[in-house]
Amino acid sequence: MSAPTPSAGTPTGQPNPQASKINLTQIMSNIPHLIKLAGQGSLKPIQITQLRSILFKNIKQIAISLIGSNGDTQPLLNLPPSLDPSRVWEGQSPMCTAEDWKNLAANAIGEARVKVKEAAGKVQTRVAVGTSGSSTPAHSQPGSPQPSSSQASGTQQPVRPTAFMPMEEFKAMLALTPEARHALFEKDPAVKRRFMGALNSYREHQSKAAQAQSQNQAAGQATSGGLPAPTTNLHTGQAFQLALPARRERDEDRRKRKFKEYVKEDAPGMELEIGVPEVLGEVMDAFVAEAAKGAFKLARHRKAEKVELKDIAYFLDKTYSLTVPGFDVHPTERRHIIPEGDRKKGKGVAPRAARLGRGTKEED
Repeated sequence: MSAPTPSAGTPTGQPNPQASKINLTQIMSNIPHLIKLAGQGSLKPIQITQLRSILFKNIKQIAISLIGSNGDTQPLLNLPPSLDPSRVWEGQSPMCTAEDWKNLAANAIGEARVKVKEAAGKVQTRVAVGTSGSSTPAHSQPGSPQPSSSQASGTQQPVRPTAFMPMEEFKAMLALTPEARHALFEKDPAVKRRFMGALNSYREHQSKAAQAQSQNQAAGQATSGGLPAPTTNLHTGQAFQLALPARRERDEDRRKRKFKEYVKEDAPGMELEIGVPEVLGEVMDAFVAEAAKGAFKLARHRKAEKVELKDIAYFLDKTYSLTVPGFDVHPTERRHIIPEGDRKKGKGVAPRAARLGRGTKEED
């Protein structure tokens, strides 16, 4: 069998479709430890949010990984409240109901047991066939060409093992966890020999390809006037990162969370009655709509082509006496306006004094 084709991170620089699978396999192997840390409260909120999403979306792969490694599915059935997708956590709405999650977990575990059993049976069958093929001596058939004495005494090329591991079986062995692979090697040493032969051949192919690429890069730099050739990252492994994008928070959930934070800051120990967040949300919407309409009206009044921040700041200042620090407000002239009653008193004239030529009350 030919050596495995180099994947991403190999000298060919081709995209690796198995990179995400390898990374996912690493995550699956750490799931029990992560669940334990979440139960102890050692994970950050962002990590808990991402782990909830992974458990809900990849429950089948997680079940296969747990059954293939140690056969224990209790971590998946006894999740802490923070990781249970059917519960509310930190204002995040549940992804499913408790009944749906229970059925989903049960179906995933059942399918995982069947698949692991089938995979183990296939591996045992291939091992039996490979062992029998390697132990069977080769017999010459009548009429088949026989090697000449000169060929037998000449330079011998390295011959690969007769029972070499196929590519599909090699990938299946790589997908197993180290514990499961070690247990299989102890049970059947022939599988270990075939796997190590395939692995050594793959590494040899990688090293030869890397040397060929380095020689091509050196030749390209010499002929192109010293221009650096593009380099390719030869590292195929990926570090475990629990940094998946979290689901976007809805406006209603965000408002409820902010209102709860306000209550904790201003009135610790108090709680919001059912319906208060909704009423406050409606008040907020009405306030924003009125402020926007006032800013639009002011922008049209000054015949502007766009609404500016100073329009909103001016409206809030005049209507609600709210000042927004950092906003450029329209300049206002503060003038004292005399009340209507005082103005009439100042302009009042005594009729009899006017007839006598005396002036107003102020002149008296």
